[in-house]
Amino acid sequence: MKDDLSFDVVVIGGGHAGCEAAAAAARMGVNTGLFTHKIETIGEMSCNPAIGGLGKGHLVKEIDALDGVMGVVADKSGIQFRLLNRSRGPAVRGPRTQSDRALYKKYMQKMLLSYCNLSVFSDPVIEFIFDKNQVVGFHTKSGKKFSLLSFLSFQTYNSASLWIQSGGAVMTRLSYVLFFAFLACAVSVTACGGSTPVEEASETVDTGPAPPSAEAVAAANRLTSRLGDDVKLVPTVRGLAEIGYEQPQARRDGNFIVTRFRVKNLAQNAIAGFQVDEFWFDADGNTVTGDSVRFREPLLMQQVVDIELRVPRNPAMDRSNYEFSHQNGDIKATLLESIEELEEEEEEADDDGNAV
Repeated sequence: MKDDLSFDVVVIGGGHAGCEAAAAAARMGVNTGLFTHKIETIGEMSCNPAIGGLGKGHLVKEIDALDGVMGVVADKSGIQFRLLNRSRGPAVRGPRTQSDRALYKKYMQKMLLSYCNLSVFSDPVIEFIFDKNQVVGFHTKSGKKFSLLSFLSFQTYNSASLWIQSGGAVMTRLSYVLFFAFLACAVSVTACGGSTPVEEASETVDTGPAPPSAEAVAAANRLTSRLGDDVKLVPTVRGLAEIGYEQPQARRDGNFIVTRFRVKNLAQNAIAGFQVDEFWFDADGNTVTGDSVRFREPLLMQQVVDIELRVPRNPAMDRSNYEFSHQNGDIKATLLESIEELEEEEEEADDDGNAV
């Protein structure tokens, strides 16, 4: 390995925020470097290995809706899944999972090390290189020197401090990385019971924004060109979203009870993070079991989807209830007699068979 390497984005710290920021940058096609003390401790959880909870569960859902890694790893390593405050309104409910600490760490490391454009270093940073009050690189404990265009430093587990410095021009996709970092910081801070104030500097000098360098401008243009023409931005509903649904039909399938029905988006925009929760109760109204399904892709206008929920059969099961939600608000659900899928319009063709 060379002693002088260069990256588009460098993330220092392999905690929850650092993992999300590094993975987000790598998914954007950016040449990314992640520096931590030990690769073996990436994904290390606290003595209370919980993901989500009251307040924090909403943040984890935001990360998961944007294809983050925390929710995926939590699903793979989860040993208990609960919806807290279930007896109260949807606004104060909190999904939470208890994870196996060893499995969470294992799957988090596996996911990060699978990105081809993400380099992970077990090499602490000991000194930063400045150019006119701007971080342009750093030295590591092993004696290597690294130069960079954007710098992200995360320390979220104890002191909850966050230092972000952009190397010149605002890159098209860097805001996506920062959003992930802020969400993961909030999750890790609240999970540890708060934060410790960071000591303020004795003197602050405001030198104003540094002019973008030629390298930074070139990097911004390169990132913009990678966005591609196949990416489509879809506006989503903020607040109350309206859907229609068919009467759920429950059938026995071996040792399971399978419920199927259709849902149609009746809102004026797409619905992001659409989720269906099923609850089964006994004759006394106590919760027996349940299932849920969540769509990673937005539910587009007038789109029809088939819902299938599967729970183990329990003799105490007496009746069921269903709740609909999405990540940006509540759902107004209307029971419909039937829902038919929209027929795709056939393209007209000329005599040679070419589409008109």
